[in-house]
Amino acid sequence: MYRLSTAARRGGVGALRCAAYASAGWLAASGLYLLALLLAGRRPGRAATADPGRAPLRVAVLMPAHDEQAGIADAVAGLMAQDHPSHLLDVIVIADNCTDATAALAAEAGATVWERDAPDAPGKPQALAWAIERLWQERPDTDVVVIVDADCAASANLCSAIAAEIGGGADAVQVPYEVSNASESPTAALRAAGFTLKHVIRARGRARLGLSCNLFGTGMGFSAPVLRRVPWPQSVTEDTELFIRLTRAGYRVAYAGGARVGSPMPVSAEQAAEQQLRWESGNALLARRELPGLIGQAIRGADMQCLGAAAELALPSQTLMAGGGLSLLAAGALTRNRRLAAGAVATVAAQGAYVVGGLAAAGGRAVMLTALVHAPEFVAGRVPVLARVAAGRGARGWVRTTRAPEPAQRASAQRAAAAAPHDAGMR
Repeated sequence: MYRLSTAARRGGVGALRCAAYASAGWLAASGLYLLALLLAGRRPGRAATADPGRAPLRVAVLMPAHDEQAGIADAVAGLMAQDHPSHLLDVIVIADNCTDATAALAAEAGATVWERDAPDAPGKPQALAWAIERLWQERPDTDVVVIVDADCAASANLCSAIAAEIGGGADAVQVPYEVSNASESPTAALRAAGFTLKHVIRARGRARLGLSCNLFGTGMGFSAPVLRRVPWPQSVTEDTELFIRLTRAGYRVAYAGGARVGSPMPVSAEQAAEQQLRWESGNALLARRELPGLIGQAIRGADMQCLGAAAELALPSQTLMAGGGLSLLAAGALTRNRRLAAGAVATVAAQGAYVVGGLAAAGGRAVMLTALVHAPEFVAGRVPVLARVAAGRGARGWVRTTRAPEPAQRASAQRAAAAAPHDAGMR
């Protein structure tokens, strides 16, 4: 009995050691990958320009909106003022299960409004899938489909930049997605830093290496023929799932760094945790379901795009990477395991170089760098979120993230109160 107990203990210790080494290897490989992207993406690339000899493309902008009366008028106004030819631009607001004046205000601002009444199937992915099918029926001559969230402000060249990329042969396009209220709180500033690293540095780096850019959920455009062939996902993280579907089908997402969209992010830790839970849950589910297939396709066909997509899907969040690196460093110090401690130090150092170097290369605002002093507190607050995801208790459906309105949206909310009694009357 004693021998059996000793063997069991040794087996348990051996299993823990193997798990620690595997985790250290995963985190170290992730750190090297991020450093490679930083080196490749430290400088902006060249933007595509429209060919004057080619006929301009017809663009349809789809804007899913659920109870967005506070800012919908400003969002539509920004799209109506695009520098793309107005006769080749359709701005369509999908008023999805709205109970406020979203539809009326969007129509007053100049958008076409499609109202969707489906209380049993709510959510942005479902609304977009419904609208895309309707688009083929009612706008069959559409060349480019652009997706912009209702809480986003778009640069004036968004549609023309996406159309130029697709006119030049791109299958799909993603522009940088920025945080517009970084100065409102440390939480928003940290989110802005994360967006800058992912949506600028990583995206630029992947583009420079010839890899497909990720999709960020808004500020993305698609060639109509491609979107007809690839079904729109209806999951919690439909943007990442669509990126995987496009990659496996042989399509590439181009990065258009000269245009952008921006929106406010949660200013409190509680609101940020709600958003993070949805992202982490969806990514964990996708990784379990899609990673083996991506790796298999990459090996069978020597497909670098699938390998690059697998690397993105396997990449831990900055929160998990920081927490994991520090935990392994502590474990290595306590057990006097020099190899484990050295690997953990390398991971932490690589992540630090990526974060500070990436923000500097992207022209990170001082408020973002200052907010990094709150990073330990932020990481500690995300641990319960990661624990819920690991235990299988993550988000299972799309939920609109609670955000604090910006000053312009507060002014729009006052206009919305006056418009609320009116009936949009459009289907």
